[in-house]
Amino acid sequence: MNRFWGSNPDQHYYAKAKNLVIRGELTYESISQIKHEYGDNLLTDFSHEWIELLEEVVYYVARDGRIQNHEKTYLNDFIEIFEISKEDARKAYLSGSRRAYMDILTDLCSDDELSNPDLDKLEKIANHFGLTEHQQTESLQERLKIMVQQEFDSMSNHGMISDAQWEDFEKYSQSLRVDFQISESGKEAVEFARNKWRVIYGQLNPIKIRGELKLKKQELAYYQGVANWLEIRMQRGDPQYKTIRSGTVVLTDRRLIFIAEVGDSKIFEWRKILSVQSHGPNSFELKRESGKSPIIDVQRMRPELTALASQVAHRLWEDAQTKQCKD
Repeated sequence: MNRFWGSNPDQHYYAKAKNLVIRGELTYESISQIKHEYGDNLLTDFSHEWIELLEEVVYYVARDGRIQNHEKTYLNDFIEIFEISKEDARKAYLSGSRRAYMDILTDLCSDDELSNPDLDKLEKIANHFGLTEHQQTESLQERLKIMVQQEFDSMSNHGMISDAQWEDFEKYSQSLRVDFQISESGKEAVEFARNKWRVIYGQLNPIKIRGELKLKKQELAYYQGVANWLEIRMQRGDPQYKTIRSGTVVLTDRRLIFIAEVGDSKIFEWRKILSVQSHGPNSFELKRESGKSPIIDVQRMRPELTALASQVAHRLWEDAQTKQCKD
């Protein structure tokens, strides 16, 4: 027993009292015997533990959605025997019954829906527990938001969100009557995760090009953003990145187009690129058969598309290679 309780063997008496409560054998006589063995300070030395235990007892009693009369009597005896104040007892009862209410709510939503009959049942349970309308609404919203947040976290755990997953999540939050709010940075992260999935699985949505650039007939653009053109130059025997041009990069299903702010613009057809090599989260190199291989460094013009240009490039390069083989 000493090993179980660590350095405080007096906890043995607390354990004996707690076991009486758990077994439903709590009486004035049984506690008196333990108080005699431990000393008259059994109640005061563990006053905080008795309050915590009361909350647990209330929770387990109320977990089935009701507190019967004999259970109420047992709880009242518990409060009196352990000399718990009315205020502490009220807080413990409220906390325990509220936890039970929220778990019952979770069970009712196991079918991913909160129906009108479910709400009626929850209202009756809340009234039976003595929860006020405010406490009921607060508990309801808190648990539903936690459930929706957990669903969101699970969905976005792998850094990618398919369109079907997002549609299912929106239906889930609506069915639970939760207006799920996402911060601006959160919206960018969601858009990034959805675009990442679209890129990898070839489902990226085409965009409209800003500016005067004209695409070829049936050519589709997938990305446009501010970028730098880099090349690797040797300096004192060490390779260094050197900015050659700054401008705008456009990725289409046929070409990479670099529109320079100053100087000549460049166009690279995917079918003439040997490979696309990543140089970091925002940079990729176009390996060419001849001539220098430019490195495109995409800036954060649109944060939700950071690092996507490299994936777009690789995906479109693969598509171009596939088309070339078929031709």
